[in-house]
Amino acid sequence: MIRVNISLGLSAAEVKHLHTLAQVNVDCRDCFREAMVQSTSPEIRVTFAALAKECGHHADALRNLLSANADTPPTSTSMRGAADCLWMSLRATFGDTSEALLSEAHRMAEYAEQCYVQTLQSINGRAVRQLISEQLAAVRKSASHIQNLRDHQAGRSSPGGSVERNAHRTL
Repeated sequence: MIRVNISLGLSAAEVKHLHTLAQVNVDCRDCFREAMVQSTSPEIRVTFAALAKECGHHADALRNLLSANADTPPTSTSMRGAADCLWMSLRATFGDTSEALLSEAHRMAEYAEQCYVQTLQSINGRAVRQLISEQLAAVRKSASHIQNLRDHQAGRSSPGGSVERNAHRTL
């Protein structure tokens, strides 16, 4: 098999940011898969499956960019990602499973958003900036969805604060 290296002309700093972003997506993908397995809520399981799939697509696109720039892209979970997954599992084991999983998922999404913003600030190429901007928009949408689910779960699990009982308070 012949491999053709076509460099996109990215600087070392740009490659470093893209590499970090690809790794963040791989880590989030793997943690969301783990959260999907641990969740007892069908709605939340579906959300985590969709989030894992989205992160996988983002990671694939970023890996393609890195490969085109003759860089070796990440394919497996980093030590940080493994620690995040372990922490999420521990929180879910010793607390309200759904609320803990959603809180950790939201924390990861916020971290990913920060990485995207930093990367966007460092990238000069228009096509790469467009990809990063599109992925950032999707990450922000996902973070908002996770936060809404978490807030909804918190309303259900608060003492005397079921969502149905508190519905009249918002009218």
